[in-house]
Parts: sequence; structure tokens; C-alpha cells
Amino acid sequence: MAPIGRRLSPLFNEREANDKRTKLYYIINGIKREKRLKPPTERQMAQRLKLGLASSFAGHLKEIVVIGYATQKKIPVTPGNRAVRQILNEAITGEYPDYRIDYPKVEISEGHLNMVFDLEMVISEGGKINIKWDDDLDSLNRYSRTDDDVHFFIYNATTSTGHNFKYAAKRLDFQVEIQCPVFEKEDVLHYWLFLASAVHKRYVSGSVYLLK
Repeated sequence: MAPIGRRLSPLFNEREANDKRTKLYYIINGIKREKRLKPPTERQMAQRLKLGLASSFAGHLKEIVVIGYATQKKIPVTPGNRAVRQILNEAITGEYPDYRIDYPKVEISEGHLNMVFDLEMVISEGGKINIKWDDDLDSLNRYSRTDDDVHFFIYNATTSTGHNFKYAAKRLDFQVEIQCPVFEKEDVLHYWLFLASAVHKRYVSGSVYLLK
């Protein structure tokens, strides 16, 4: 938005004339808004830095969180915004200005679907990822089914790239094999897995962070 001008209010002419802080006026939805050209406080800068860090990382998740954070009815919040909020509130550590993301605390999905258990991940030298799990298919809750989809996500923190493996397997498969994208030996990779209903898009499990 471009400023539409600099001027003094006729009602507070004397006070504003003595105010050393310059004022700019903007039109937002037909309403005049005032913005003081005042340097942000350290607290404001810290919050902006946190928000920028959370938003930047969430940008790599945008395809996968459409599934993992499927917006519930009557909640006007996008999946991307829900992911940003979770990262901002729970996964950013450190002190200003040295903030960082604690990746194991990042959740790329949220819901009540049963999660599989006893997850094991093995990565071969050729870059193939084999994940196995266990489950009690006879004790699933009312949201869960044996044909729930397994979704997998890899984030390369060294190159700042995300790799989605949506619909990689079914709950009842008890395993999945994925060809990992090309990466260098020294690259730092992070892995997440979650399940989502093949029938009802709003039925999703929480995510699990998998250690290499």
C-alpha cells in the first residue's frame, strides 16, 4: 500500500506539530489508518523473526499440510496457517536473534486417527528407505480404517528442500519402501510420517518424527 500523503490533523494540530514522530496515512478498505514511523521494539523484532522462520519452513510443507491439517468445518483457518501456528508456538527454540527450529517438535498433521506403532526405518546406501510398523487392526477407533493412507515427508535442512511422498502405502501394508531423493552424504535430513483416511479427508492422525 502506498502512502497517500503527509498531513496534520486539524483537531490536534498543535500537539502533532510538536510531535517529532512523522505520521503517514494509508487507506485500508476505505478507512484512513495511521502509522507512526517508530522503530520496532526488540520484542516486536523477536516476534517478527520467529514468525518469519515459522512461515518460511511451513512453505516447504504446503503440499503435505493440506492433508495433514485439513481444516475442520466452522474453523476459518487454512492448513498452512495452522502449521505456522504449531511451529511458532511449539517448535522454535533459542534466544533472540539466534532462533532455530527444533524439528522433532514439528507436527505436520493433527487429528484423532489411530497412529501405527513400533515404527522402524532403515536407509540403504543406495538411498532406499524402508519403513515398517505394527498395528492392531481389530482395535481401531471410529475414525480409523485398515485402508487409511500413509503419507511421508522428508526435509533436507542443508539444501532447504522438502520432498512429499503422499499416498505412499496403506495402513494394512505394514511397510513401505521409498526411494530417497538425491542428497550429499553430509546433508541433514528429517523425516515425518502420518496417516489420513482414504474416505473422509478430515480424519487424520498426528504425525511421527522418525530418526535416521
